[in-house]
Order: sequence, then C-alpha cells, then structure tokens
Amino acid sequence: MDTDLELNKSPKIFISHSSNDAEIALALVKLLEFLGIKDIFCSSVAGYGIPVGEDIYQSIKHEYEEHELFMICLISPEYLHSYMSLNEMGAAWILKNNYLTFILSSLTEKSLDGTCIGKNNIAIIWNDKDIMARMNEFKDKMIEQFCLLPPNPNRWEDERNVFVRNLNSYQSVP
Repeated sequence: MDTDLELNKSPKIFISHSSNDAEIALALVKLLEFLGIKDIFCSSVAGYGIPVGEDIYQSIKHEYEEHELFMICLISPEYLHSYMSLNEMGAAWILKNNYLTFILSSLTEKSLDGTCIGKNNIAIIWNDKDIMARMNEFKDKMIEQFCLLPPNPNRWEDERNVFVRNLNSYQSVP
C-alpha cells in the first residue's frame, strides 16, 4: 500500500461494541461529541453507523481503508461472545491501530484473557477506584489524538461524572 496514502488518512473513532450494549455506546458518543469529536463510527448510533442497504463487513472494511482509526472497545460479556466484535478487535490489533478498552460491569481485566489484546492492556474499568483520573487521561488522549482544544474544566467534570455514573450503573442487555 502507498505510504503517502496512509499518511493522508483522516483520524476517526471506531466504537467496537456488542449491539446489546448500544445504550452505553450512545453515552460514549455523547461524551466524545462534547469533546468536539465528530468523526465517529458507531454502528448502534443513528448517524454514526452503517447506511441502510449497505453490507456491514464492507462498511467496516471501508472505514479501515479510508481512516486512521482509533478503536474504543466496550468489553461486556456479550462482546466477548460476539464473533463480529472480536473480529473488530483483532483487526485493530493486526493493523496496529491505537485502541483503548472500557471494561463494563461484571467483568475485570482478567476477562481480556484469551483476546488478542490480553489483560496487559490498561483499560478503564467500571469499578476502578481511580476511574475519574482514568477518564481525565482518556480526555487528554482524545484531545492530543484529534488536536482539540481542551474543554472548560468544570463542564468536563460534569460530563465525565454523568458518563461514569452511566458506566457504573450500566447492565448489558443479554
């Protein structure tokens, strides 16, 4: 593949999740929108997913070909049992995309054993005592990755706290 073409790919967030976790995916999209990120692919959120009549596999392939993807994996029990989700994770790993994981309720970092990224990946975990600090690191990483201006600190804290409450109380729909 042409390296000049690779360098010209536009950055985009890819939220990899089980369709059963659409509610928390929407909460994450809203948080990213607050930070100023509009280039998001999230198949469960209207306006950010796959157009009607399009093939899901071809659409995802197109995202990888056209964009420098930053993968965010929302790991739930349903995610770990979804071939599609695990394929998305594997593609990010093979293509050496930057990625970050959110581990949803009822799971721990040990839940990543057996996945291509493994439990050594530093994840944001729903019940981490340092979750506010982890979320601040997440904000800083997104600002750096997408060359954004930092948000107002007070507004960020409010938005972050709402997301963390959603994350802590979230239950996957089996």
